[in-house]
Amino acid sequence: MKKIIFLLLFTPLASMAQSPYAADVQSEDAILKAIYEVISGSPEEPRDWERFRYLFAEGATLNPTLLTPEGKVKHIQWTPDQYVEMFTTQRKNIGFYEKEVNRVSEAYGNIYHAFSTYAIRESLDGPVVRRGINSFQLIKTEERWYILSILWSNETEKDPIPDKYAGK
Repeated sequence: MKKIIFLLLFTPLASMAQSPYAADVQSEDAILKAIYEVISGSPEEPRDWERFRYLFAEGATLNPTLLTPEGKVKHIQWTPDQYVEMFTTQRKNIGFYEKEVNRVSEAYGNIYHAFSTYAIRESLDGPVVRRGINSFQLIKTEERWYILSILWSNETEKDPIPDKYAGK
């Protein structure tokens, strides 16, 4: 009886209540599949932002890189909530279908890194409007995988995606 009380008092509530998104965080493949699924869809299709937030560790960041008009590289750093705000205000009238087309990854112990090459379309069967690479950093705890950060860069004429990452 004392053991049961101890377990009830000291087991995190998150582990006690099974999340409807638990399958999304059981493997590296599952969490990357989930992140692409949750952000993709038509303008009318509501995104499951609760599912999106569930994928990230506390303190996680999303970091797009971009070129200034002067040709300088800079980056933006968002929390998952800031990304949701940007997405729901700036992309609300645009279809956004991001699909992984290739992955190069490495793992050691409880860490995983992937260069995940993506293609973006504005409609499900439309032409590719942008390609690039997402750099994912993941960590595995005793219970699950978390996204620690995503850093991404869109392909440019000056910087085409190398064959190694394009899957050629």
